[in-house]
Amino acid sequence: MLLPEFSLSETWVQTLIGVLALVSACVVATWLARHVIARALGGLRASSGKGLASVLLHPQVLLRMSQIVPTLVLQVGVRFVPHLPDKLVTVAENVAAALTVFFVARAIFKALDVSLDVFNQLDSAKEEFKSRSIKSYVQLGQIIVGVAALVVMIAALADKSPLIVLSGFGAMSAVLMLIFQDTIKSFTAGLQIESNDMLRVGDWIEMPQAGADGDVIDIALNTVKVQNWDKTIVTIPTWKLMSESFKNWRGMSESGGVELNGL
Repeated sequence: MLLPEFSLSETWVQTLIGVLALVSACVVATWLARHVIARALGGLRASSGKGLASVLLHPQVLLRMSQIVPTLVLQVGVRFVPHLPDKLVTVAENVAAALTVFFVARAIFKALDVSLDVFNQLDSAKEEFKSRSIKSYVQLGQIIVGVAALVVMIAALADKSPLIVLSGFGAMSAVLMLIFQDTIKSFTAGLQIESNDMLRVGDWIEMPQAGADGDVIDIALNTVKVQNWDKTIVTIPTWKLMSESFKNWRGMSESGGVELNGL
């Protein structure tokens, strides 16, 4: 059985070689980003302290950032594949651009999660920070990044300006307001609670209408978790803390009138 002869002068052979070379370049770039650059940068984290550098040099953040590299290689390299139809080149570039935005958003998501962990691991000398919660701000930041990434990804896939996509979302503003109404109300309530110092992690509160009578263990964007004296956990929507009354025993505890320890 005779095998067909291939000639490098044939168009489809040149295109195939170009595609294989581009795929190989993406694979090599991925390996270098994950196993060389990411590890080299990760080794600097121990000497970076607990600031922004420790967040950006976290292994999981670096891993997600390394996923961006092959999409950039694809965006640049697809133009050099010979005899590839212009429409196919445009589609490949748009898909690669959308993937780039997606992986950038995932890296930012992880960086925000790591920043929350770093904040929660502050030493006991910074007790005023440990009683505060930035979880709601982290969650809000992730929502903003997610929405922005979605808009840019749709614009990239459609090969349109993000402003055109945003104008389309304007017609859906009523629906979006309905979907995110609890989030908007909770964020507004969270700002008022934070600015007026009405609630901190560790405060003992009573809210009979919500079945809450215990320590605040978590303050998030949409919910506040309270561990009752019997170790049951009650989840209260954040906006309810502004629309309904609750009793905070922090003042009595700080004055030395009673020691609130879950009893």
